[in-house]
Amino acid sequence: HAPEMLLKLSDLLSYMLYECDEPLVPLDKEVEMMKGYMALEKIRLSDGIEMELNVKGDMSNKMIAPFLLLPFIENSCKQNSTLTEQAWVNMDIGIEGDTFTMKLANGVLPDNDALQAFSEDGLPNVKKRLSLIYPQRHELKINQHSEMLTVLLKIQLAETTHPLSHENEEALTIESTKPKSKQYAFQ
Repeated sequence: HAPEMLLKLSDLLSYMLYECDEPLVPLDKEVEMMKGYMALEKIRLSDGIEMELNVKGDMSNKMIAPFLLLPFIENSCKQNSTLTEQAWVNMDIGIEGDTFTMKLANGVLPDNDALQAFSEDGLPNVKKRLSLIYPQRHELKINQHSEMLTVLLKIQLAETTHPLSHENEEALTIESTKPKSKQYAFQ
């Protein structure tokens, strides 16, 4: 798996170093980075984890703060690395108008306080970034059930054009009426 891991890590580092120098990045690029990170984690965990990423809606002309979603995936993988039974992560991303929604669920040990561990590790930084970048335009709910941790994040995004797209502004005004849906399974 080494060549495959190096390629995915190279893509991830390239995104981090060269494409995230602005306060907002194209949402489709951020989702691609998340797919790459999830695939890398799948390899790292020796395919002992079931990961699924579903995307519904039109991500074109949508911008989001870079690496805002990464701590949630990192936490899910961390929680799953302790599971002795089948580990799993399920992420649903939806875009409707200017509303971005992420639903993330993952397995946890029944006696593990996964919410407390996440609250100590990365959650304060994520909450701070959300309040600074999307003040009063976001909602974050995290719940732990007996063997599952769920995260619901909603953000009101502003629709913007990508700087490289100015050559064809006429095409940018045409919106698709048919919702797009993609599903990625990492198996």
